[in-house]
Amino acid sequence: MTRTIRIVVGIALAASVALTGCSDDTSVGQGVDTDFEEQLNEQLGATTTTTTAEATGGDVAAATTTTAPAAQATTSTTIAGFEIVIDGTGFNPVYSRVLPGTVITFRNGDSQPRSAVGDTGEFETGEIAPGASATYTAPASGVVNFSDGTRPFVTGTIEVVA
Repeated sequence: MTRTIRIVVGIALAASVALTGCSDDTSVGQGVDTDFEEQLNEQLGATTTTTTAEATGGDVAAATTTTAPAAQATTSTTIAGFEIVIDGTGFNPVYSRVLPGTVITFRNGDSQPRSAVGDTGEFETGEIAPGASATYTAPASGVVNFSDGTRPFVTGTIEVVA
């Protein structure tokens, strides 16, 4: 009999703890800002104005006007500093993702002259002496496959993401 009493007391205690966490406040999401369009407009600099006016017959009409921000001036920038090393094992890294306009430096880290050549003629570094380098500026977008002109089986890929 005492085991049954313990189980009943345990269930009653668990139920009271569970119900203590509940409240009679049934509003969901109270205090949560769900006006995402307004937040987006604020981030982009647009403004929204809502005006109300009483129409004939006691009806209320609302007019909303959204004003876009002034266009920003655009400038062309060159991104420098990306390097691909050509060594005895190949290109390092083999696959690269860069932004348009990135200046890519091919550096010869091998003891033999090496080169880099775009598969469809996008670029050709010519012979790069050991320790020397050559540069190539990434196009607007696309994928550029290339190989080592001295070892055509050594390949690499540059993906230009806009």
